[in-house]
Amino acid sequence: MIRICDHPDCDTLTLGSLCAVHEQAPAATVRFPRGRPFPRLPVRTALEVLVSDPVELTPAPAVSFGGGTAR
Repeated sequence: MIRICDHPDCDTLTLGSLCAVHEQAPAATVRFPRGRPFPRLPVRTALEVLVSDPVELTPAPAVSFGGGTAR
């Protein structure tokens, strides 16, 4: 929940009890290669998926709610 910093004469909104300026110890900086901590996985294209994993399509019946069409 957003609240006002507990430090006297500070009206900065913060998520914790103190704002970033008034925190005792700064937060440790963590750097991740490529901007995220996930390993790089091979990406399959849509065509590769369709060719390697063929799906048999079955026709679906049409449904009508009895409404007419505007002319």
